Amino acid sequence: MDGRLRVLSEPEEYVERVQFQAKLREAESARQKKLREEAEVAECTFAPAVHEAPAFVKRIARSMEISRQQQPQTNRTKGGKPDWK
Repeated sequence: MDGRLRVLSEPEEYVERVQFQAKLREAESARQKKLREEAEVAECTFAPAVHEAPAFVKRIARSMEISRQQQPQTNRTKGGKPDWK
């Protein structure tokens, strides 16, 4: 009488069956994980209202950028900090 696993009569097929079952379990686990993640994302309802910056803030940022570009690089080290510190 052969056992259900047929380990002695078909050892190569047994290993293949075990590997196949492991792949099936792994695929099912990945599918379940993806479903859980999608459910969590679906619960997220936060949608921030983003507005453009006012014109005066843009002007300040632009002037700061220009002043940084015009600063001589001799006063700065590789880390971006002045030499005198």
